[in-house]
Amino acid sequence: MDRLKKARTPIRGLITRSLNELETELLNPVKDVIRLKTRFERLNDLQSRIQDADEGIFNEMLLGPNVTEEEQLKEAMDCEDILILLVTAKMRIDKEVMKIESAEQVVQGDEASSISSVSRKRQFMLPKIELKKFSGKILDWLSWWAHFSKIHEDEELHATDKFQYLIQSMEPHSRGDDIVKGFPATEANYPKVIEVLKERFGKKKLLIQVYVRELFKMSLNNLNKGSCISSIYDKLVCQVRALESLNISLEQTSLFLYPMVESSLPEDTLIGWQRSSMYEKDGSQETPPKGELDYLLEFLRQEVDLEEHRALARSKFDTMSMATYMNGDATANCIFCEDRHLSQECMEARNMQLESIRRIINENKVCSRCFKYGHFVKQCKEDVKCVACSKPHFEIMCRKSR
Repeated sequence: MDRLKKARTPIRGLITRSLNELETELLNPVKDVIRLKTRFERLNDLQSRIQDADEGIFNEMLLGPNVTEEEQLKEAMDCEDILILLVTAKMRIDKEVMKIESAEQVVQGDEASSISSVSRKRQFMLPKIELKKFSGKILDWLSWWAHFSKIHEDEELHATDKFQYLIQSMEPHSRGDDIVKGFPATEANYPKVIEVLKERFGKKKLLIQVYVRELFKMSLNNLNKGSCISSIYDKLVCQVRALESLNISLEQTSLFLYPMVESSLPEDTLIGWQRSSMYEKDGSQETPPKGELDYLLEFLRQEVDLEEHRALARSKFDTMSMATYMNGDATANCIFCEDRHLSQECMEARNMQLESIRRIINENKVCSRCFKYGHFVKQCKEDVKCVACSKPHFEIMCRKSR
């Protein structure tokens, strides 16, 4: 039993230290939600460990012949006191996190104008940002690192906590996951595993080669099969902007990127570019300076806009339906069966219950007297007469004819 108590002592020491650190953090006016949640999980782990240790000691005391009831009671009360401290601390964390997250749901927005800037609160909840997963593909490195670097550069977050976030941000069984799990999750190993990941996936020279190869594959694909200009433009912008984020100079851009992008264009677009006023334009005197690639992407953006306008112009309205609605004519399609005949002549409607007919009329928002759009029965001026009862409605609406 003495061995078990000796093993329990450092766990109690960790609990005391964690509770003291939490107290200090809760007194800080600026609180970090991620750090608080990490402390919550840490207390959960310590609670589980101390309960296992307490249970082992208590079982030994029950089996011990020389242990009195007073000693058992004292041990149980000591364990209960520590458990209460842990539960209370977790409840305080939970309450603080809920308070912070509730405050973050109403986000300050700026409404800028030339005269003044007025801040107002958004009355909607923004979705929570999920931890982005790294697939282990070099093409995904830049976007993943841009997201994870916020955690990496957080000076208030402990290295072991950063390591846990790093493990969670790896796609299972990916190359990145294999590298990260190859290191024990300790404070000393965190900077080492980051260095290995950067060496493996984040080398500037390697990234440039990957994105250039993607551009080269695009040029080959577009030579073999036609693609719409909007699709080509979207893919080009993604690859080119990724290369720009790697600090490719304007001179380098003009030397090898521009010819590759130009060769990826369909022939008719290339002819249009060569006839454009931006072709071979000198942008060195502009602020900031512009190169051939900048003007080519600007030209492509204009072509995409024009393509969308052409597609919109080619789309046709349902002129018959529009004229029917605007003129208040009877519906071209029957409101009861949707076939091409007048609603009042529908044979299916004649077999319906009168309540079902009224429900369909209300759902389609047509006049119950003439079955036309644009007005209701109180405003109806149509001369409609039932052949069965001579009242102002169609025969399918008449109770006598049923």
